[in-house]
Amino acid sequence: MSFWDFTRSPASARLLVDFGDERGVPHTTLLAGTGLADAQLDDPKVEVTAAQELRLTGNLLRALGRAQGLGFEVGLRYHFSAYGVWGYGLIASATGRDALALAMRFLPLTYAYTVITYREAPDTGVLSFGAPELDGDLSRFLVER
Repeated sequence: MSFWDFTRSPASARLLVDFGDERGVPHTTLLAGTGLADAQLDDPKVEVTAAQELRLTGNLLRALGRAQGLGFEVGLRYHFSAYGVWGYGLIASATGRDALALAMRFLPLTYAYTVITYREAPDTGVLSFGAPELDGDLSRFLVER
């Protein structure tokens, strides 16, 4: 399944807009071309497409100069609550292995654009994050996030 195949809640878009706002980027600049209005980002019934969130992310990167490490800085804002039921399921899991199994099963409930895989090897588990096939700066931001 590709990240293009599912919609997501507006929580991630809200985090991106708030991050830009704190750095002086107008909401209209960030939302340009997304088809989203600022008020929609607070409505849990709104569904955001991958294309809309990627456009917003691209707008943010253009406005802030595509600085390395920006994705990591934004990613620090994604707490369990931003993920709704998926996040609650992770923190309510009895073990790390249970949380990982749940996470992998319901990846469409994340805001990930990376290819995430998990495999077990003797005495270890290997969780891999592959870069998405997108523009270099956008791809780097999404992996960092």
